[in-house]
Amino acid sequence: MTKKHFAVLILVLIIFLPFCTEGSQGSAKKISSSELYDLQGKCGTDAANFFYKIYGDGFAIPGHHYIYSNHYNKKLNKCYILITGLSMIEKDNKKDIELYDVQENNPFGYYSDYLKEAAPFCLFNGGKCSSEATFKRLVAPYMNE
Repeated sequence: MTKKHFAVLILVLIIFLPFCTEGSQGSAKKISSSELYDLQGKCGTDAANFFYKIYGDGFAIPGHHYIYSNHYNKKLNKCYILITGLSMIEKDNKKDIELYDVQENNPFGYYSDYLKEAAPFCLFNGGKCSSEATFKRLVAPYMNE
């Protein structure tokens, strides 16, 4: 092998090696219970900060109340937050549920139901869903793994 061929081989390896990893991205790796505890704690802190930046203490918008739950998904190695909001303004009685990837600030799903009027609006991961029950079923793998 000539020096030129060797240099080309090294260059190809440098370019393509990052794409040649074992398993798929987001797959679970073996982590210790103390590492899992730390990741869950970080997820809780990050989710609280995420929520506070948008909704403050949950009562920042008059007539609305927001709460959240978070979950570190060890299978996907991601932190998710599920935010539920209720609006009790006379003409705007509404329930909203949102699922986000906390680190990427990426919305995965949104469910909205005007409790007195129109049919619910539901999107999940780019596709439409039909009901709150369907939305919760789609959310479950992210918040329970």
